Amino acid sequence: MRESHEEEQARLAAGKAIIAGILLPLFEKFDPESLISLTPDSLLDGACARHYDCVVQDAAEAMFFEGGKRLSIDGLARILALAQHIHYGEWSKPFQTYGVHFRMAEILLPLLQQT
Repeated sequence: MRESHEEEQARLAAGKAIIAGILLPLFEKFDPESLISLTPDSLLDGACARHYDCVVQDAAEAMFFEGGKRLSIDGLARILALAQHIHYGEWSKPFQTYGVHFRMAEILLPLLQQT
């Protein structure tokens, strides 16, 4: 039986939320754009979510649609790099995948496989 539109949307939102919950602490730990480290102490509470939520949401959606657990470290790193580039990079230039994205992906892969 085919799921209703509402059921499908709820399933997609739940899957994305699980992945986003895994990603946010990684962005807090690695701070790939150095945004948290540049945040004044008085504004540090919730700084990771403020600075990186847009990237986390895009990356989580892409990872969910690409199959999450089936992605390789290289694939995860590229998704992280692209999501970051969309929000913080120059759109007229190709996106680049940096070492930080691969380090994040190495930690991320086993966490995704546990979900």
